[in-house]
Amino acid sequence: MRGKAINTIQQAVKPRTFSVRPLFYASVLSAGVLLCAFSAHADDRDQLKSIQADIAAKERDVRQQQQQRASLLAQLKAQEEAISAAARKLRETQSTLDQLNAQID
Repeated sequence: MRGKAINTIQQAVKPRTFSVRPLFYASVLSAGVLLCAFSAHADDRDQLKSIQADIAAKERDVRQQQQQRASLLAQLKAQEEAISAAARKLRETQSTLDQLNAQID
């Protein structure tokens, strides 16, 4: 019985020896996890840059459309002023014509 107790104590006190292979596998696994996280972060960064480029392109399009709108509004205003001047001339001509008709009668 005493022999069994000594043998059990020796097994409990005996330091464990680690194999290099499981430690290597754990290191490779950890490195893989870290690299995946880094590449995912890089993908997020690339995706963010892509979204920012899309936003910049849309902002340029909006600015261009605003410039076109301003140009068209200026043209519309000029045309409305020309129509107004033509209408004024037409009224003056109609008034003169009415006066001439009144003198003839």
